[in-house]
Amino acid sequence: MLAAQTIETGYKSVVVAGGMESMSNAPFLIPRTNPAYGKFTALDSLENDALWDVYNKFAMGLCGESAAEKHGITREAQDAHAIESYKRAERAWKAGQFKEEIAPVTIKGKKGDTIVAEDEEYKRVIYEKVPTLNPSFKKNGGTITPANSSSLNDGASALILMSAEKARELGIKPLAKVISYADAGVDPVDFPEAPTFALPTALERAGLKVDDIAQFEINEAFSVVVRIAEKKLGIDPAKINPHGGAVALGHAVGNSGSRIIVTLIHSLKSGEYGAAGICNGGTYPQKRDLDEKAGFDAVGTVSESVVESADGDEALRLVGKERTAQFSEEYNKKLRRKLDLIIPPLCAAVYFTQFLDKTSLNYASIMGFPITGQRYNLVSLAFYLGFLVWEFPTVYISQKLRVAKYLGANIIVWGIILMCHAATSSFGVFFALRFLLAPILILIISMFYKKDEQATRISWFYVMNGMTVFGGFVAYGISFDDGHLIAPYKIIYILLGGLAILVGICVVLWLPDSPVHARVLTKEERVAALERVRDDQGGTENKKIKKDQVIEALTDIRTWLIALTTIPNGGLSNFSNLIIKSFGYTSKQTLILSTPGGVVASMTTLLCAWYSDRK
Repeated sequence: MLAAQTIETGYKSVVVAGGMESMSNAPFLIPRTNPAYGKFTALDSLENDALWDVYNKFAMGLCGESAAEKHGITREAQDAHAIESYKRAERAWKAGQFKEEIAPVTIKGKKGDTIVAEDEEYKRVIYEKVPTLNPSFKKNGGTITPANSSSLNDGASALILMSAEKARELGIKPLAKVISYADAGVDPVDFPEAPTFALPTALERAGLKVDDIAQFEINEAFSVVVRIAEKKLGIDPAKINPHGGAVALGHAVGNSGSRIIVTLIHSLKSGEYGAAGICNGGTYPQKRDLDEKAGFDAVGTVSESVVESADGDEALRLVGKERTAQFSEEYNKKLRRKLDLIIPPLCAAVYFTQFLDKTSLNYASIMGFPITGQRYNLVSLAFYLGFLVWEFPTVYISQKLRVAKYLGANIIVWGIILMCHAATSSFGVFFALRFLLAPILILIISMFYKKDEQATRISWFYVMNGMTVFGGFVAYGISFDDGHLIAPYKIIYILLGGLAILVGICVVLWLPDSPVHARVLTKEERVAALERVRDDQGGTENKKIKKDQVIEALTDIRTWLIALTTIPNGGLSNFSNLIIKSFGYTSKQTLILSTPGGVVASMTTLLCAWYSDRK
């Protein structure tokens, strides 16, 4: 907090804030008041300087006992919290949650070097013994034990704070920004509840509420500290120290303030707010709030920090106000059924018309189309040249604009250009029109559905590739027209272009850009829709291009494998009818014979999607 104030006043633009503590090396002290001759008394500096309430002249553990009695926090509640802290820490270490936070330390020894890269405390716990331990500070009726208190350990951590102007000057992207801080003093014996006084003040200054905070990191000097915060402020226990706290990770006193903020910053998802607090007895509490990814140390009793990402999307800004909303499984199922009536059908209609339109040249090729031979090959090539030229710009534009509206506008323009095909038989004009057919289809499914639901929904519109056999039957019927008024192949373009325009209008009117802007949903349903997919960490709309994600996509072998699978599709879309007719079938027979493949494609798509969602 002092570093933030130093920067805020303009005295410094860059400050390193941190601390270290080597509790295992805390010395014993010999007071000068000892007699010159005879027995003398040594003081443990670990207790005397770090863990002693100088005002009441007793161990800080007794402050914890007083707080537990005052707020009715039982031994069982504290033990349960401690056990959960250890389990969370174990899961976090195994998942590599702390990997980016740790700077491994090499310890040289006669038998070789030892690299310390993780805390060992969580490995030592024996859960069955936790309820059996004797109280540490209050022998009769005490509730605080070695298990539900923070462990003694060594540690060091630091953060770099910088003014926004300095960060821009150096081209550094900050991880977080301080948005408020506050001090709150309490009687020294009440220090375990100090965070509950400081936090509301800082949140009020930031214009936030407890419910807006996605994650709390509160130092577990004693388990009772967290239990009091849960009780007084109504904080969801799942939000506090989700990767374990000082009970399991240790409380190296001078290090803990910066350590918990480092953990908080690495844990938060893009766009979230977080709060970090540290308890330190013997003085008054302090509290601060951060606005995403920078770091701050807690100096003094209680420090709170709140975080919000500079890269956050609109979804997290909406959910930030509703973060603690809980939705039952039945409510989510009802919402999913409502989404199933809106999103997949519109996406399927888009995919159906798009693929049907792409195959229009294939149908036209055996229905009196005047362009043949090498020129036909060039006309079919023009479509893919247009796609290639326009694909990257249109992806960029779609990120800047409303996705569904941009998609709908593209489809309407697509339909108009498709209908224009019926107005010409010139190779040059036809080539130009085919080149212009290049809209984008954005898969909005991932914004509304969880990963284990997506494959089935996506299959509902991928199956439209096979359902375009409908086009074969339509073309078969049109082929019986004698063509006196208008050539059969032109009728194909007029019908398919008109259908595309109709679908495009429906998309503009009814397909939501994202859950944030879904007018077909109530506000509560929009929040629920976002909460459903939160754990997938896919986000919704973000207007910022991220170079690292572009590079990751281009270097991912799966990207290129998907690209390779599309190569034969182009040939089949444009030449399959010509290939079938080359076996000696008539044009009418060819149109009918092209339909079974679509049926098989539809069935295999649904089967693969069903299998994927269950794996």
